[in-house]
Amino acid sequence: MNPTQTAGGTSNASADDLIFACDVNLGFPTDDPEWAAFFRDHGWRTVNYDDMGELTATLKAHVPSAAFMPAANYYYLKDDPYYAGLASALAERTGHATVTSVLIAPRTSNARSVMDLRGKRLGHINSYCTTSYFSPAILLAEHNVPFRTFFSTVEPVGAWQRQIDAVLAGRVDATMVEEGIWLDKPANQAQTKIIGSVDGLPGPVIVLAKTVDPAFASAFLAKLVACRTAALAQPFLGYTGYCRDAVQTFFDRSERAFAVAAG
Repeated sequence: MNPTQTAGGTSNASADDLIFACDVNLGFPTDDPEWAAFFRDHGWRTVNYDDMGELTATLKAHVPSAAFMPAANYYYLKDDPYYAGLASALAERTGHATVTSVLIAPRTSNARSVMDLRGKRLGHINSYCTTSYFSPAILLAEHNVPFRTFFSTVEPVGAWQRQIDAVLAGRVDATMVEEGIWLDKPANQAQTKIIGSVDGLPGPVIVLAKTVDPAFASAFLAKLVACRTAALAQPFLGYTGYCRDAVQTFFDRSERAFAVAAG
């Protein structure tokens, strides 16, 4: 799908404006009047993406000067020196910079662990998602099992609660979802069960091109740290400075997970 563009609340931004690219699933409040004014006053426009492959391609081409995306999306740019981490999103429930992803199945399922899901259908948000795509690979790597050949299908089912709804509707046999989303509705706990989990996953990150004016970088980070605005039904609320260690640890875990070879 094509990205949706805004211009800090205006419609006359030029093609030379600086671009802040956002994963639309993460709900950065670009429509908030204060944020719209901030970007407009600094000569930036925002572009929301619902196609993470397209977002990754445009980042590899160094078109955006900043981006808000899952840490897993940043994994595909980990060796690109053009960008540097500026901020990390915080979990709404805990205020921490890391989250837990839980593997859930229907309560009626016979599955007791991830190993019982061989040949089953896994639902995810997309293949650039930390909690729903990278986390099952990390979980299977603990058993020295390759992710790419384990499930019969790994298919997109929508973000957050829609993942759980897909399990309950029988579209997929299991999904991994951010724990706070699962805890948000008592019905989730009544109708599904946790059969595995991965801790210490970094929240979404904001990266900035190293060519950006340091004064803007400082102003942007200060506004992010002060921000408590987010879209509804999002598991992340608020920001802190970039959590380099947590992100690098996640990159290392992911590298090992996707390197597990078929036996």
